Parts: sequence; C-alpha cells; structure tokens
Amino acid sequence: MTADLQMSEPAVLDVRRIIPRERHPLIFQLLDRLAPGQTLVIVNDHDPIPLYYQIQATRLQQYGWRYLESGPEIWRVEISRNTIPDQDQERIALAHQTVNAIVERYPQAIPVLKSFGIDLCCGGSLTLARVAEEHGLDLNTLLASLQTVDESLIR
Repeated sequence: MTADLQMSEPAVLDVRRIIPRERHPLIFQLLDRLAPGQTLVIVNDHDPIPLYYQIQATRLQQYGWRYLESGPEIWRVEISRNTIPDQDQERIALAHQTVNAIVERYPQAIPVLKSFGIDLCCGGSLTLARVAEEHGLDLNTLLASLQTVDESLIR
C-alpha cells in the first residue's frame, strides 16, 4: 500500500492512486497518528462523505471536517484532530471497550444495551462503537443512555 503522502503540515494524502479497498484503512492509520491540532488533507475524485460518516461513527468527535474544494473533478477535505475534553475522552474510551468488558464492569448497563437490540452474547466481543455502527445506532445517544444508568460510566 503506497501513498502519495507529503509530510509537510498539513499532511496531504492523494487517495486517487490507491486501491479503493485500501483507502479507508490507510486514512484511519494516518488519522490515529495525528496529534491534537494536526490535520490531514485528503484529495479524492469524488465526495468522500462516506468517510465522514465512518469517522463520526468510530472516532466519536475526535476529528473536525472541512471541505477545501468540492468538485466536480477534485475534492479536498481537511480532517483535523480535535483537542478532547476529559469527559469526551472517557466517552471515547467507553466506545472502544468491548460490550463484554462493559457488561462485566457495569452489569447495570445490560438493560440499556438490550433496549438498543445489542447482542450480549455473540456481539459481545465487538467494541461499543463497532456494534453501534453495525446496528445503525447513534453512538452519542447510546453513550448518553448508558450514562443515565450509572454516572461512573462517564464522569
């Protein structure tokens, strides 16, 4: 997987030459390496809005999104790593725990998870963020519901 990545600030990744199935994994690798305040500019030949929704579903408010250019031939999007307040960091940490780990530590969360149709058996090895994505659930709503059950889940 080679990428045309310029390491200047901000880093620029032109995904047009990358095999489509390899794009999102590479982008997420690079995003996860960004420090708060750093940015990554994505260059594409179509609107990368599916990437936006995937980031929102799996990275819970960790990144900002701003169009620099919006087609019709080239789209350039600036994705910036946000500075995250402590409470949001706790929400992010909870979102990246497995359902099994949450239930083990907070058994009082079981009724909330079940009310969202979350499988506590076979789906328990998945992270809460992944389960929310697969079920088409809003992760923020799910986290807020869990917080009402026990404030210690998210302080």
